[in-house]
Amino acid sequence: MRLKVDDNRQYLVVEDCTQLELEQMESSFTKKVDNWFIIKKKIPHWDGEIKFIDRYNRIPIGLWGEVRSLAKNKIFLFSLKEENL
Repeated sequence: MRLKVDDNRQYLVVEDCTQLELEQMESSFTKKVDNWFIIKKKIPHWDGEIKFIDRYNRIPIGLWGEVRSLAKNKIFLFSLKEENL
């Protein structure tokens, strides 16, 4: 898995990864909020989940430690380009 820091230094952008790595990151960085079933009554189209990886495969930079831990625990190769820092 290869990530880079975006120009604004707000996100880690996934540059290259396998489908398995991407699916594992999507699963690991998706959380159900407490009492989501109550909120769902007010917002029926919402599934009660907060996704920390967006459709552009960006992760907030504050989660870089969790990304690194995930790669280590799942034995994924991990590299981070820090040229913008």
